[in-house]
Amino acid sequence: MTTKMIMLSLMIAISGFFYSNSNAQSMGDKNDMMMPDLKSWPEASRMAAEDMMSKYGKPDAVGAEVLGWMNKGSWIMIHVNK
Repeated sequence: MTTKMIMLSLMIAISGFFYSNSNAQSMGDKNDMMMPDLKSWPEASRMAAEDMMSKYGKPDAVGAEVLGWMNKGSWIMIHVNK
């Protein structure tokens, strides 16, 4: 497999997670999304989530253990896992 094919497969797998995860809320009215309690997240994950929120605002996809932003800056997808 070429590097491009591997990257494309990875992007498809990650985006599939956001759209098929029954616990995730995505792309709707951001006021309707329930943010997970970041206090229970490990320090590194909590700091990463807070840094991304300060740079890009509220996440576009929210799950119990993942936050995701789509098409922010030069990135197609950003996600922070618990």
